[in-house]
Amino acid sequence: MKKAKRFLAVLLMLMLLAPLVSSCSKAEAYLTYKDSVIPDYAYRYWFASNKRYFIEKYSDIEDTAECWNKKIASEDGSEITTGEYLEKYTLENAKSIVCELQMFKEYDLKLDDAAVEKVDTYISELVKYRYEDSKSAFNKALKEAYGINMDQLREILLMEKKAQVLPVGAWSASTAMRSVCAANNCSASSSLPSRMPQNLIHSIRARGPLS
Repeated sequence: MKKAKRFLAVLLMLMLLAPLVSSCSKAEAYLTYKDSVIPDYAYRYWFASNKRYFIEKYSDIEDTAECWNKKIASEDGSEITTGEYLEKYTLENAKSIVCELQMFKEYDLKLDDAAVEKVDTYISELVKYRYEDSKSAFNKALKEAYGINMDQLREILLMEKKAQVLPVGAWSASTAMRSVCAANNCSASSSLPSRMPQNLIHSIRARGPLS
């Protein structure tokens, strides 16, 4: 009888934990190319960072609906809103990264220990000096700012490192890959409102670097 009760208690605990585990671990793929993926949380992180970059770089840009809805001339001479331009800028950079990640795999490259250590040191120093050595406080700040956790930040930073270490001969191939992406062989998910830039503009706050 005691064993049965204990088994039921363990079973109940597992049932309660299951949705928590799945919700924490599940991430939607926002951008895919071959077998390389940019998860949705990485795109949101870059979008928030780029939004802050635009606000700081351009004196006439403010974080207001009026500003993001303002029409500007694009590179091809057509008119787009400032918000649409920001989304295009972020999406093109994300396409470059996903292509470079694919090249990283196809060249069978590995990040050296120093590169990984640099990312880990950066994160640990943020936790230690800006969040009083509290990982829970840091995770809370990341969630509020970007909707991510510390492990996801580490993954994003490692993706950026991988995109930076392609050998010289790989860059021309990577450029060709980006052309393929531009021809819509690089698929963007509809899980984010990617075709509704004004919704995305107002749903993701501008965030700068964490350091």
